[in-house]
Amino acid sequence: MFFRKKASAIVLLAISLSLTISPAQAQEKLYKTVIHNAISKAILPGYTRLQNASRLQVSSLKSLCTQKTIANLETAQSDFKSLLIAWSKVELYRFGPARVDNRQEKLFFWPDRRSRGLKQIKSILLQEDNQVLIPENLIGKSVAVQGLTALEYVLFGKGAKTLSKSESSPYRCSYGLAIAKVIEQNATFLKDGWQENARYPSILSNPGPANPIYKSAKEVIRDLLQYSNEILQIVEMRKIQPMLKKGFDSAAHKPAPFWRSNMTIQTLVANLQSVAELQTLSDMQVLLPKDEKGQVSSLHFEISQALKMLKVIKQYGTLSHILQNREAYEKLVYLKNPIGGAQNILSEYYPEALGITMGFNSLDGD
Repeated sequence: MFFRKKASAIVLLAISLSLTISPAQAQEKLYKTVIHNAISKAILPGYTRLQNASRLQVSSLKSLCTQKTIANLETAQSDFKSLLIAWSKVELYRFGPARVDNRQEKLFFWPDRRSRGLKQIKSILLQEDNQVLIPENLIGKSVAVQGLTALEYVLFGKGAKTLSKSESSPYRCSYGLAIAKVIEQNATFLKDGWQENARYPSILSNPGPANPIYKSAKEVIRDLLQYSNEILQIVEMRKIQPMLKKGFDSAAHKPAPFWRSNMTIQTLVANLQSVAELQTLSDMQVLLPKDEKGQVSSLHFEISQALKMLKVIKQYGTLSHILQNREAYEKLVYLKNPIGGAQNILSEYYPEALGITMGFNSLDGD
């Protein structure tokens, strides 16, 4: 009887010890929960929406190429704008599957310095090479001629009105359809690359000594913060500042992305929203110490201020009209303040509160 009681006590002790989790283990588990949320609630749904939007674009272009009407052109253009919003919501995830085979650049070749990409697109439209109309051939060509900026030129650039005229050459529409199919292929690749059992989500979800990239869950959170900060830098330094130039008198809309479709402001909105949504959907605030949770409210406040300003700016009309209006121009200049505030929170306050040393910034030196 004594031995039975002793054995039972040993078993209970073993169970008790197995259920005891050290503070470090509890923290790692919490970090992994946030990582899982980021993938399952933000990243994968975002790429799923991109895939769905790309499929709608293929469908509407098929209809346009079959029957060239103003209504079908307007539908294809509308679907393109939806596609841009879906893309801009996942643009911040510039890592993992997006780096495979230059998928990020194949979807979004920008900035087009010296208009080299535009010249290639115009050359394709002029020469009407039928080999380019085969998606398998197009995907192997320059990244400049197969992504969103190329499709924007087809649908909104010089000569786009011919897409609704039955007597015009079918080539432009066929080229647009080929681009849309390549975009769908890349969107599908990225969505599949973020599925739960795919390689990269597994790498993020299972950090440790044997992991080729991440030795701890904290390193994964560091990268999520880093890329969130980088998309804010891209918005401020690459998308807004180049069109502001040195002052109001020299401002120009053409350095901005998607001005032909008048979607510059809407895509900036989607970029900023994606940062806030990643924070909310992943529930990243649970990682912060109690006395630092105010940083979450501060981050959302800065982003909301930027979004409110963009809503006001959009009311001034097209981007060219915005930049020709001094009041609107000054609002664009001001926009850099809340965006910069959000950057500071992500790059300084969050890392300090979490005990994280930020890694290499991929935008440094650009």
